Amino acid sequence: MLERKRRSVSAFVGLVAVAAAAPHAASCAVDDEARRVELVAQLERSAVVVIAEGRGIAHQGSLLGFEPSAGLGTGLVIKADGLVATAAHVVADAERVRVKVGEAEPVSARVVFLDDTADVALLRLDPGSSPLAPARLGDSDKVHKGETVYVIGNPVGIASSLSMGVVSGRHQLGRLFGGTLNVELIQTDAAMNSGNSGGPIFNSRGEVIALAQRIVSQGGGSQGLGFGLAINVVKKILGLDPCLWLGFSGVPLNDAWSGVLNVPEPGGLLVERVTPGGPADEAGLRGGKVPIQVGEEHLLVGGDVVLKIEGLPIAEWLRREPAAARTPGERHTVLLTVLRGGRTADISVATIHRETW
Repeated sequence: MLERKRRSVSAFVGLVAVAAAAPHAASCAVDDEARRVELVAQLERSAVVVIAEGRGIAHQGSLLGFEPSAGLGTGLVIKADGLVATAAHVVADAERVRVKVGEAEPVSARVVFLDDTADVALLRLDPGSSPLAPARLGDSDKVHKGETVYVIGNPVGIASSLSMGVVSGRHQLGRLFGGTLNVELIQTDAAMNSGNSGGPIFNSRGEVIALAQRIVSQGGGSQGLGFGLAINVVKKILGLDPCLWLGFSGVPLNDAWSGVLNVPEPGGLLVERVTPGGPADEAGLRGGKVPIQVGEEHLLVGGDVVLKIEGLPIAEWLRREPAAARTPGERHTVLLTVLRGGRTADISVATIHRETW
């Protein structure tokens, strides 16, 4: 009888403990949610909408022509004076770029750096834009699988949308998607869709650990396989001086294409697009104007063909170590030898430095 009473007392004490713990657990959950809501409210001020407009090549009956194209992505505020990072593929072919901050009207921006291999670009908003809220950049080397992450962006045009997940893995770009570039990607199961590209992936401390870049999907929508460029790669780019981005994109010419285009020597680079306001544009380099199709490839012809850079074949120049700036912000010029209208000419292109970003 005494044993039964002891068990009853023990059971009663256990029930009291559970009853006391339940409100405490509920209170903790409410506190955690309140902290998360407050954190997200702070973080979303650093995410902006990037609007890219240009012209795409389109088939018009049996001919090729241009049609207006528009793209939408997300940007991350790096500096309060108007420096924004995004994915290169969002703005690579844009003739006009605008950035929308919160509920304000979009403001003009120009590309000041673009690396299509790493898929990252930097934008500079026009002077006079309202001060922005820069994000805190974390250390992606310290990211661990299982950490909570938040993705803020503009999926399918729905501004400032939030998704939440965990870090699913860390990978090298070349090993995962091919190529030789040795940069790190952060994988997450947080939902990402078209329009998230270039947007921030935050950790629970409010630090950016990656820029959203791509998803792996069989149907085009989010299937929990999202990837972002590790933020330490972006931090290295921000420290470059000089920055040897010249502000144009082109296609290396093989022997067959060189013959078709009457290029006198192999190894040239057909200039297809020149970034408005970039170094090459300011120097007068000309992009292509006429779309043609060679096999399954589309080319823009009628622009310059770069034959040499600094007097060297292009492939040889690319293998050289970049010159170091002797003083902070010192400007360098890169000499391009181009073929234009059957004649060669030299064009000096001034490099961009981080002080001008």
